[in-house]
Amino acid sequence: MTRAVLFKMDASSLIGNGHLVRCLVLAEGLRQRGFRVEFLSRELPGHRCDWIEQKGFRVWRLPASPSSLDFNPADCTTWAGVAPDEDVTQTLDLLRGQQFSWLVIDHYALAEPQHRALAELARRVLVIDDLANRKYYCDLLLDATLNRHASAYAGRIPENCRLLLGTDYALLRSEFAALRKAAQQRRSNCLVPRKLLIACGATDPENISLQLLHALDGSEWTKALEVTVVLASNAVYVSEVRRFCESRTWIRLLENVKDMAQLMVEQDLAVGAAGSGVWERACLGLPSLVVVTGIDQADIIRALDACSACLRATPPGMGRSEIDPTFFLIQLHKLCTSPDIYSDLTQKSFALCDGLGVGRVVDAIVAVSGEEVLS
Repeated sequence: MTRAVLFKMDASSLIGNGHLVRCLVLAEGLRQRGFRVEFLSRELPGHRCDWIEQKGFRVWRLPASPSSLDFNPADCTTWAGVAPDEDVTQTLDLLRGQQFSWLVIDHYALAEPQHRALAELARRVLVIDDLANRKYYCDLLLDATLNRHASAYAGRIPENCRLLLGTDYALLRSEFAALRKAAQQRRSNCLVPRKLLIACGATDPENISLQLLHALDGSEWTKALEVTVVLASNAVYVSEVRRFCESRTWIRLLENVKDMAQLMVEQDLAVGAAGSGVWERACLGLPSLVVVTGIDQADIIRALDACSACLRATPPGMGRSEIDPTFFLIQLHKLCTSPDIYSDLTQKSFALCDGLGVGRVVDAIVAVSGEEVLS
């Protein structure tokens, strides 16, 4: 059988691009090891199918349903725009006659019944997850949540399923590990943090970025900062953020950043979502204020709290779409003015993630397949 891998995932203005980004990282790692990689994704509003194709991967496209489910950020089964079983039926119809050596599923809307039905497409199945909240059918399960333990998946996976847990398996592009030394040197030379990165998810559907900018704009001492906001061009509120930034010389908006690793090296501190970007910032030792923007991030922020590896940008218990300007500015001021706190967060961040996870995941895929690892 051809060494072929199919990724099933979705991206949209409301779901965000996080699932897509980590899948692309793994897809590139597999391609470098001799696998043929294809994607299957639905054309939801703000989808990124064209971007996947620009990366050189074939994309099987499912149409957005005219009778789609209303998106509910708290109910993952609505995220594909159709009921999970209907999504599976459409997928199998589209791919009739196709066979793959691996199917990679990164989708919170799908659980064991859908995984089992989709398994007819491939010899083996890898599920990427962060929630540990349902049953799964797979040969490998990847959950890069910090300090995730196997007990979280007890009774949820097949007996022979292998777990890849913790930040050793975080899927980061190779440039993050390559720039760790440069980042270490910059952090050690940072006496007064001034360059602030705001990265609250590529599409930021809750408009956290603009709330943070309003808080910064309402304080005089923050005007000494050099603020960079990053968003994707399919972000829900990108036009509003763009208009806000245009009239303030101390803020710049960057859209569709291609070299996030280099940008992070050049920053002194960040405010960011508690999603996969956490591990990018950690790999480069970028001290961060963290905000929870999605239901998949609660376990991550709790784990970060437990090892004191970040400061919260919002008080515990505050809703995901809300920012307390006073609390945020107090936390930011603390990080900007305390060298001890800054140094401590830097070192703890570096210790969280080495950026080499994709190689470990590819090795696991090859080992489970019974295939020889390609050099």
